[in-house]
Amino acid sequence: MGALSLFPQELLDAIVDCLDDDRPSMKACSLVCRAFRPYATTRLFYQLDLRATLYSYKQWSRFHRMCLSSPQIPLTFRKLHLSFFHLHTGAGLAVTVLRMLKNVEILVLSVTPPENLSPYLKAALVAMPIIHLVAQNMRIRVKAEFLLLLNECLPRIKTLSCLNVTCSDTEERYRVITRTCLLEQVEVLGRSPMPQVLDAIADGYIGQPNELRYLRLGVALDGDPAFGRLISLESVRNINLAPKGFIPPAKIVADAINIHHLHDIILHIQDLRWLVACLSIPPPWTSALRSIHINAYRYSEQDALLPSVWTELDDRLSQSHMTSLHTVQFWRCSDDVWAHICACCLQLLKAGVLRRHSVAPKRSI
Repeated sequence: MGALSLFPQELLDAIVDCLDDDRPSMKACSLVCRAFRPYATTRLFYQLDLRATLYSYKQWSRFHRMCLSSPQIPLTFRKLHLSFFHLHTGAGLAVTVLRMLKNVEILVLSVTPPENLSPYLKAALVAMPIIHLVAQNMRIRVKAEFLLLLNECLPRIKTLSCLNVTCSDTEERYRVITRTCLLEQVEVLGRSPMPQVLDAIADGYIGQPNELRYLRLGVALDGDPAFGRLISLESVRNINLAPKGFIPPAKIVADAINIHHLHDIILHIQDLRWLVACLSIPPPWTSALRSIHINAYRYSEQDALLPSVWTELDDRLSQSHMTSLHTVQFWRCSDDVWAHICACCLQLLKAGVLRRHSVAPKRSI
């Protein structure tokens, strides 16, 4: 311990971080000395996975006994994964356990359907300082119930992530009382889109989205008007329409909107015509666009764009009001496509703005 005291705590924490993928070694490291224990404990007890099924009563009971014997353990958890399917036996124990988790900031919720949450469980969620909700693999029967869950149980969330979430209700049952919305990031990913909830966010059903900064959409938009209303918000700065790891969505079928208030744009190459149409709208002031990243994944000769599209893009981005633009980068772009782009976008190439993402060569076997 005397020798370790000569090193700063940040260096010791970096050593512990190297054991993230080796949980047994992390447990052993927490018992080495007092200098390693605090940070190693927070890494060991960072995420908690709890399931509520007909056979999970023993799991909840065992965790409850551990919390009673070591009251500091439930206070170290920052991420909670809840899966509710059948919660009959042990519902009171589940509420007791959730009330012990007072520092959870990230909630991963898988509830089928979400309106099955009892008032006691909702009260336990309200007491948590949750700022990030991840809703995954959920089928929402009544859209208003999901909005009530956001309004009543999670009023402080700043990030909403939806992965494979569907909503079967197409009619609004009743209007949710609006409030001040703190949402800064909205992510909708997966195969099944959730346009109803996007519409609700755009219409202010969970409060006016005046703080919204970042949009990440990995679903087929199909001309959803909520897409245009959300991007048109003056508070939005970054949009990602081509998330890594997801199949490119269908082409954007939407009217051109003013996007000059955005700072960073990520989109697929098949949506380039829509981008050119949006850039054709003159801004009332100098454009704030700083970088545009275009993903050329699954770009084939059948989808080849006419040279006029690249020429128009070159012309729009080289105008005098685009003073903030410093990067137009292409990802996963083949040599032939890159040569075609460089031949059409001469002004961007001359200005040094046009770039190609470098890919490390594959190692030989």
